[in-house]
Amino acid sequence: MQHSFMMMDDYDQKVKIEKENILCYSKKQLDRLYPNGDYHIIGETKKKNKKEIISQLRVRKLMLDICKPDQHSGLLYRRAGYVRIGGDDFVALLVPRWPFLLILLLLLGITGILLSLLLNGPAPSTPVNPDHPLPPEDVLSKPMEDDTTEKADVPEGGGSLSMIYTLDARLSLSTGQIAVYFKNPNASSHNVALELIVISGGEEYVIAQSGLVKAGYALETLEKLAGSASLSEGVYTGLYRLHCYDPVSGERALVSPEITDVKITVMN
Repeated sequence: MQHSFMMMDDYDQKVKIEKENILCYSKKQLDRLYPNGDYHIIGETKKKNKKEIISQLRVRKLMLDICKPDQHSGLLYRRAGYVRIGGDDFVALLVPRWPFLLILLLLLGITGILLSLLLNGPAPSTPVNPDHPLPPEDVLSKPMEDDTTEKADVPEGGGSLSMIYTLDARLSLSTGQIAVYFKNPNASSHNVALELIVISGGEEYVIAQSGLVKAGYALETLEKLAGSASLSEGVYTGLYRLHCYDPVSGERALVSPEITDVKITVMN
């Protein structure tokens, strides 16, 4: 049996499997939708599922094998998200815990070192970075002098974007500069940072990243990332991926909107 991915408006996160970012529900969102727990997990899936297969899940071009629930060790894998396949039926998306276990081992090692230092003298302070460091303001962004819009009335915890852009980007191989047209009007509730991505053969290649473009600012130039994909003259299909930041707290939004069908023209 084959199940198809159902796109829902209230998906609240993404899980990456086989280089595919899959929109899905978090456990918190699922519990909010089903406070009595009256939903059904028909199976679980992950990258290269080796368990006995009962069905399959198609997500765009990706086909994932589904096995019965709880076939994988909870010590090695965790349920990172849930995809609706119809009615109250869901498939759990598994991701490995090895990054967490690796971090745990590192923390245990660091703890041992700190204990040793405490016994032999004062320990130096350890800087801890935030989950999503706020990027510096893009030096190439400029204030929108003709922007007369006013801030939208957004409820607490919400957000509103009002981007102005074209779907054309032009890369000069001789200078490495990419001409773009992107504006983040004052009406937007968030500051944004852009990624320009080339899509080729089903793969994504980030070729440029901007700094922070604040509300009320515009960006007309990006710099190609050194060491990114090697491009030749011609036209490529691409997209913009936006990372949104609260202008007060600096918190990054969970969902990163995408602007698709961007035409990237590469010239000498």
